[in-house]
Formats: sequence, structure tokens, C-alpha cells
Amino acid sequence: MAHARAYLYCGIAFSALLAAPSFAQSAPGGLAEPASEITVTARRQSEKLADVPASITVLTSQDLATKGIVTTEQAIASTPGVTIVSNGAQIGDPQINIRGVNGARDAENNVALVVDGILKTNISAVNQYQGALEQFEVLKGPQGAYYGRGATAGVLVMSTKKPSDHWEFSGRTSYATQDSQLAEGSIAGPVAENTGIVLFGQYRHTDGFYSNTGPDPRTQGKTIDNYRG
Repeated sequence: MAHARAYLYCGIAFSALLAAPSFAQSAPGGLAEPASEITVTARRQSEKLADVPASITVLTSQDLATKGIVTTEQAIASTPGVTIVSNGAQIGDPQINIRGVNGARDAENNVALVVDGILKTNISAVNQYQGALEQFEVLKGPQGAYYGRGATAGVLVMSTKKPSDHWEFSGRTSYATQDSQLAEGSIAGPVAENTGIVLFGQYRHTDGFYSNTGPDPRTQGKTIDNYRG
């Protein structure tokens, strides 16, 4: 009998997460990784990218690290034919455009969001950190056969870190202007014969990039987009 492996995820979320690109992944030394070696799950099964008769753009964990991608907006900005507008019409209400197919405010999703095989019924979850991202896939075009009527434009598929048979530690920190700070890390490993655990945490802070220059002296000079998560 096959043994199921149980996973426990603990996350500290703060804002938005990722999506992004390339039919061939970046490899050490700038060489392209053959599509035949890239495994995707956009069609609800594990298969080689080269065997999928569809338009799929993929970013592996190495691509995400190399490009310095931290948020969903950054990842989508690297994906041809895909755009996102977050908090434009309403806070926490992203609008994703794939190949010109866009959604309307307070309407049904036109892009399906899948995280570790679980379909998220509300696309606003794309603005939340789901965990330590390992791979991001964009399946372009109508995908109703796999994900229902909420996937008329395509599908965003996120895969997060899974525990292996040994302990792994990873993390990174950065500091930039406007007192912008970022720190994140993960710990993953086995805790029993068929049980593993992944702990992921992130902290982000910025003083903001814009100041109020309006006529009210009580608000003049204060930044309006400071953030701590």
C-alpha cells in the first residue's frame, strides 16, 4: 500500500505573491534548461513541459531567485501577455489580464488561481503570500475543461516548498531607500517516517515613496504608502 505523506504548513503572510515566465528556464551559467526537463502541473497532472500542447510560461525557484522576484506584480511583469492591476478599483481586488481578456469589478473570475493543487475560489488570494514559492506557471487561454467557467482567460498555478527526507534552511534579507526592508526564510524537513513540515516567515517594511502635498497642513509631508507586514 502506498503511504501518503502529510505536510504541515505554517506561514506569516503580509501582502502579494507571484507569477511569471519562460518556456525554457534559466540554468547556472546562463544556459537554458531544456523544456523536456521541466515538470508542470497546469493540467492537473505532472507532465513534461515539452509534452503539453498548450501555451505555458514557467518560472522555477531558481528563476525567481535570479530575478529577485518578491511579489506577484514583479513575477507577472516578467510574463509576456499577462498584466495585473492591484488595488486599483478596490483594496484587495486585483484585475488580471491574460492575452487581452480582462475581468470586471465584482464579477466572476476570468483567471483561475491554483496553489499546491487547491483551486482558490477568490482571485484576491493572489495578493497574499502562500508560502515559500518553488514554481509559478501561467497556462494561457480558456481552461474551462480543467477549472470551470472561472478560467476563461487562463490559469495561474503556484507550487510551494515541500519537505524532503533531510532538513533544509534558506532565507534572504535586503535593505533599500525609504527604509525599505525585507527578510524571509523557511525551514523544511522530516518529523516522522511519512510526515514533513515547512515553516515559512516573511517581514517587509517601507516608509513609502509618496508624500502628501495637499492644502491641509495636518497631512502635508506625510507619506501615504508606508507599509509594515
